Amino acid sequence: MQRYAIVKNGVVLNAVEYPEQPVGTPDGFEEGAVAIQELWAAPGWLYVNGVFTDPNPAPIIAPNEFEKT
Repeated sequence: MQRYAIVKNGVVLNAVEYPEQPVGTPDGFEEGAVAIQELWAAPGWLYVNGVFTDPNPAPIIAPNEFEKT
């Protein structure tokens, strides 16, 4: 099984596992949705110019004084 992001209009709608990539619109999704093989993308992520992006990435936290030594 392979993991696919279901994308429509540049937004990930869902992530589904299929034995092979669906041709055309995956069953159960609106016309125009496509399945793109991807391991990490989740619903709400963006797909622009062939790149998946989390619109709400986790903040980068600077190390505190104890972690610097």
